[in-house]
Amino acid sequence: EQALLAALGFDPVDADTLAARLGSAPGALAGRLLALELAGGVERLPGGMFQRVAR
Repeated sequence: EQALLAALGFDPVDADTLAARLGSAPGALAGRLLALELAGGVERLPGGMFQRVAR
C-alpha cells in the first residue's frame, strides 16, 4: 500500500489519474482504495476524487 499512498500524494486525485501513475486499471484500485479509506489513510472527496490523509 505504500506505493499507492506515494502515488496519491497529498493533493486530490481521481482514480483514472492514480491508475495511470501506477500503471494499473482503475477498477483494480477500488478495493485497495476502500481498504485505505476504512483504515483512515485516504479520504473520498466529491467528484470521485481521493486524497491522502496526513497522520
